[in-house]
Amino acid sequence: MVIKDLFRFYRSSLVSLRQSGLFQGFLFLIIILFVFSLLAVGCTHSIVNTPQTITVTQSITVTQPSPHLLVEKEASNDYLAARLVNCTLDVDNKGYIRTGDYLIIWPFAYSLQIKDNAIFILDGKGQEFALVGDTINLDGGFTSITGVDEKLGYSLPSDIAGPYWLAAPDYSP
Repeated sequence: MVIKDLFRFYRSSLVSLRQSGLFQGFLFLIIILFVFSLLAVGCTHSIVNTPQTITVTQSITVTQPSPHLLVEKEASNDYLAARLVNCTLDVDNKGYIRTGDYLIIWPFAYSLQIKDNAIFILDGKGQEFALVGDTINLDGGFTSITGVDEKLGYSLPSDIAGPYWLAAPDYSP
């Protein structure tokens, strides 16, 4: 019922507009508004969705410290009898070789070799003992900073934190 009433109202309005001469003016106004709205929507659409290219050129240089070992100043036959099992060797942000939280103090005559971007730890005989990134078992034991200073023969800087692992030599084939 409501739809029929609306339709009748619409028809009677159109008839009266046509008779009064306002129909053509009204139709012209609707066409103008329709064209304007299309232009407005088209303009905003192109502004919003226009892809923009931004070129950023920036060079960043990251320097990492050279890896190095903390090695005992002299050979010793006294070592702790503990073992770190399945520990992974890594280089910390200051270049020291660690395993987990432990900073490793390596036995006398151990050294470091870098070959093809790989960091090798050589034992006292110059043989490859481990590669940084390897998971190994490491004999030795926990020691305090005082023990480290005695083994190295000098004091570590205060920003080189422990805990410290005093590694025992592994001369097994």
